[in-house]
Amino acid sequence: MAGPPNVLALEGDSHSIRANAVLPIGRPRMMTDSIEGRDPDAIRDALFAETTAERVVPVVLHLASSDRQVTKDFYFATAGRVSRVFVGLTEGWLGHRDTELTAEDISAHIDEIDSTRTSPFLAARPTRSSACSSASASSDAGHHPTTQSLHGDVSRAESLQL
Repeated sequence: MAGPPNVLALEGDSHSIRANAVLPIGRPRMMTDSIEGRDPDAIRDALFAETTAERVVPVVLHLASSDRQVTKDFYFATAGRVSRVFVGLTEGWLGHRDTELTAEDISAHIDEIDSTRTSPFLAARPTRSSACSSASASSDAGHHPTTQSLHGDVSRAESLQL
């Protein structure tokens, strides 16, 4: 899923063409048929009641508007909730530099490797809208606001390669 929007964005950049992706959750017949007959679930039923195309189309329209200059972004949209999708990094675990890393080491530290609870890399960051407002003065259609990464401020294209 990540490949086509990225390729389209790279190929279209010289023509001021932007490419983003919307990842909606729908309620196709295959999904509703597979859960039919199961015990009632108030949360699932409420989600399905709010999962409509009308609650996704505005995201697509916004991304297609000339006001929105981002490219190579992914957005999750369902039941009125819209979120930007990104690849994250946990704090992880660092083995000793003088010791060979083993599968047993990974097994022993997998909870620390997987944990997102204490990661300084997932701490709150400035919102993209505040970064976009300062970037909107740029006439370059492919311009990306900067974001904080492991190595400090780098361009968005360098910090997020899906």
